[in-house]
Amino acid sequence: MEFEVSASIGWIAGLLALAAVILLQVYLSRKPQKYGLILPGCFFALSLVSMIAFVVFAVAGGSLLELLLGALVTTFLPLNIPTALLLGIYAVCHKKAVKRSESERMSVQDL
Repeated sequence: MEFEVSASIGWIAGLLALAAVILLQVYLSRKPQKYGLILPGCFFALSLVSMIAFVVFAVAGGSLLELLLGALVTTFLPLNIPTALLLGIYAVCHKKAVKRSESERMSVQDL
């Protein structure tokens, strides 16, 4: 019973953290500046650091090419899934913000 409660709390905390990251990304992406690229950049940097750590600390007896391919498949690609999702959010929200900014500019010029 105790394990189920702590697991449930962990799931709820994880989902809340995920929702917070998505809401923050939407908020930053709606700005006319390119602040929406901050979170995808952080996740991309994390994936690079993880891949480098995998290559440096791996004790595989294979060649460097096998090691790099293993690092690519096991760390770099899965850790860039959030990067791709956050870039998608940025593309959608920022496009709307730019259109809104341009339409406001046009309405001011029409006056």
